[in-house]
Amino acid sequence: MAECLAALERDDVFIRTRALSTTLIARLLLGDLFLHGIGGAKYDEVTTDFATEFFGFSPASYSAISATVSPPIEHTPITKRDITAVDQTLRDMRYHPENYIARHSRFLLELEQTKRLSVHMPKASPSDMERHQIIDVANLEMWESLEREVRELQKRREQLERQERATRILDSREYAFCLYPEDYLRERMSGLLTKL
Repeated sequence: MAECLAALERDDVFIRTRALSTTLIARLLLGDLFLHGIGGAKYDEVTTDFATEFFGFSPASYSAISATVSPPIEHTPITKRDITAVDQTLRDMRYHPENYIARHSRFLLELEQTKRLSVHMPKASPSDMERHQIIDVANLEMWESLEREVRELQKRREQLERQERATRILDSREYAFCLYPEDYLRERMSGLLTKL
């Protein structure tokens, strides 16, 4: 067996242990307590069963510890809800522009009045289709008067989308510990240990 391994090494082939076997070796030979994150704790359920069945005794205890520690980069967290709020306002401006128009334009006030009268007309006259067309034309003309406000909101939405993508990256749990400042990690980990 040793000769086989030596031959493999000469050919630049190396055998490395994988997660389960590394965990088992560490728990059997290297420590009294093994700390894992959530994923690693699943390994330990398997290694405990394996060691108990195969070797006849349980390996060192293990404990699972997990925390979300975001990188210390200042940012304003943005969520999909913030974008949805802008979408709702844009939709409201399209179908209820009378809530947003400036009250100094006589033409717009007349459109608003036309819409209001059409909405509250008895259903029999004019027909539903005619009423819908009157309301739709009034909405469209009032909405077109809000072009500047709509453009500003659309720009705001694009900005929020960029910020939301940045938030997802900055708040990710997937950063390796070596990307954090040492003092920052020490402070966070010390805080966790006091809660155990």
